[in-house]
Amino acid sequence: MAVGPEGVSIGRQYHAIWTGGQGNLTLQAIPTQDPNGFHVLADKDGNSVRVEPLRLGQWVGISGAAIGTGEGYSTSLPMSLLFGLANIRLGYWWNSGLSPMQRPGCRAPSVWQRIKSIPAALFRAQSMILSEFRSYFRGPAERYWYLSDGGHFEVTGIYELVRRRLPLVILLDASDDPDYHYGDLARCTRLIRLDFGAHLEWLDPTEARKSGAKGWEAFGNSVPDWIKAWADPDMIGRRDTISRSGVCHSALGEIRYDGADKPATWVVLIKASLTGDESLDVLQYSTQDIYFPNSPSTNQFYGDVEWESYRALGDHIGTKLFTNRPTDL
Repeated sequence: MAVGPEGVSIGRQYHAIWTGGQGNLTLQAIPTQDPNGFHVLADKDGNSVRVEPLRLGQWVGISGAAIGTGEGYSTSLPMSLLFGLANIRLGYWWNSGLSPMQRPGCRAPSVWQRIKSIPAALFRAQSMILSEFRSYFRGPAERYWYLSDGGHFEVTGIYELVRRRLPLVILLDASDDPDYHYGDLARCTRLIRLDFGAHLEWLDPTEARKSGAKGWEAFGNSVPDWIKAWADPDMIGRRDTISRSGVCHSALGEIRYDGADKPATWVVLIKASLTGDESLDVLQYSTQDIYFPNSPSTNQFYGDVEWESYRALGDHIGTKLFTNRPTDL
């Protein structure tokens, strides 16, 4: 689920736009290719849907629910039961404003199904808590949706940007990846290929540089001029040379959609890494903390030294990479 100032997207094909005022916030579904088919955000009568309104801070808080009874791909019954009993429940049950029968394409429940739903309707809060304990989360066809950290689905955050086919995406990979296996990037690559027909390939300037190519010449002729005017090519290298003791911090990728010959989206990957030219305090801290700059997610309490080391490293990478950015951006 992706929430923005203009609307909401669910999965690959369900979208709706915000309508109404602040006191009467509603969603109007955008029809799919089959106007009479199922739609998780549509009312079968065509009316806009009054959903549960949440403030921006609440949406942000929900999106940070990194640990809880429901964790996307990694959800399991033992973990849900353990976190539930320990009351580690950071997710949120959101009221979508629609009962199952109000959505188009939904089949009427049988008499037995209606009878079975009575206890859950009478004891809604208890039913939701029990569902969390059992690792049983009803899909978005239900009225109440269980929302948690979007990173459980796709942690890089570029899924929605690729959906919109933006010309440039800056991917800041700050995931817990001390061995630089790129598990999250691999999952993202797989998802956008399956869902959007988007093929992500990373450019390799190594051989061209060995042959004497300088600057952007090492990346061929396909890189547009507006990207060349924005980044320093000497700070961009091959993706697998980014590491804790690598030669670069960033890589350049191109996305082609549906087998097209020319790339429509360019991806600048920036990953927390070290190359040896950082400031003395950052390099010294890297010898003190063997996890830096890939501290595990369980480390939620940064001291002053750790905080400043990460800030200084990020400032160093950004300054080196975007030295040539135009002044009018």
